[in-house]
Amino acid sequence: MNKRYIFFIGTLAEFIKIFPIMKRFTDLNIPFEIIASGQNDIENSEIFSYLKLEKVNLKLSNGPKKKTALSLFSWFVKTFFSSIFVVKKYLKDTKTDKESVMIVHGDTVSTLMGAYVAKILGVKVAHIEAGLRSFNIFHPFPEEINRVLTSKVVDKHFCPNDWAVNNLKNIKGEKINTLNNTLLESLHLSKEIPTPDNIKTLLNRKPFFIFVVHRQENLYNSQRLNNFINDMLDLSNEMHCIFILHEPAKVALESAGLLENITSAKNITVLPRQGYFDFMKLIDGCEFFVTDGGSNQEEAYYFGKPCLILRDHTERLEGLDNNVLLWQEGKNSVKDFGKNYMKYKCDFVSYDVPPSKIICENL
Repeated sequence: MNKRYIFFIGTLAEFIKIFPIMKRFTDLNIPFEIIASGQNDIENSEIFSYLKLEKVNLKLSNGPKKKTALSLFSWFVKTFFSSIFVVKKYLKDTKTDKESVMIVHGDTVSTLMGAYVAKILGVKVAHIEAGLRSFNIFHPFPEEINRVLTSKVVDKHFCPNDWAVNNLKNIKGEKINTLNNTLLESLHLSKEIPTPDNIKTLLNRKPFFIFVVHRQENLYNSQRLNNFINDMLDLSNEMHCIFILHEPAKVALESAGLLENITSAKNITVLPRQGYFDFMKLIDGCEFFVTDGGSNQEEAYYFGKPCLILRDHTERLEGLDNNVLLWQEGKNSVKDFGKNYMKYKCDFVSYDVPPSKIICENL
């Protein structure tokens, strides 16, 4: 039996951040496997063709039926317990060595699922992007809880910086500093991909800014959501806006009576959630970025783009007090940021040692 490297992936965001490790494995001719929880449909991602992969090795479910917190929790409980038996059979049928490693990423419920299934089945756990903390279990929820619980069963914590390493000083397991987030590698790799014609057309509409709102704490706080959208609409009168409309946001905005105001605005282009490489091209070409996405904060920082984070708390340090500003109710607004974004512009971030190299050498 040989040592095996098994990636347990649930969301597209995880896949995006973990694929530089897969690419390095491929370049080194090291075989690996993918178990998909099914939380997101990752099988249609362009990353498969980029890595010349055919499909996942094992898919555990078809994901939550609805994009709600209750539906996600129900799906997690059902899939977690069934996956213990399914993954056990898979590992037994394919003969897994005791030194094999289950690799999980980030802070989703799939991260938690993969780590605990592996631990129950006696497989070592490696956690990529370990050690991030907001120190508030309700912000972001449930991500902070997922991170804390995952860290308790991890054998190797791959942390993106010294701060993250220090956050785990009282936690068991080996801590390895990767110096940067693997996302930085993903961004550099995205620059190698040719730009499709539809994205070129959008890039020709410069200058433009990007707006994304999709977190539950924003979508279901009516006053906050109204303020964000009205400020965005005002800014769109001065600069073209590319509005990325996630499915949960579409439902919430329609319910709040705000969706038509957005779709009918002359200077707003509404797009569904984009493929990773296409979205990176848009971020690279934008003037500034307003978002409530955690990974978006890192992407904006690495690209040097002015970015306003529409969250009460963030578990990431990247870009704060530099090109990234954390929204604070009553202290700053989307409109104010849009009028003063130039002072937050920075240079594209580079790296000396690829994080994936450090990870592969220490797995």
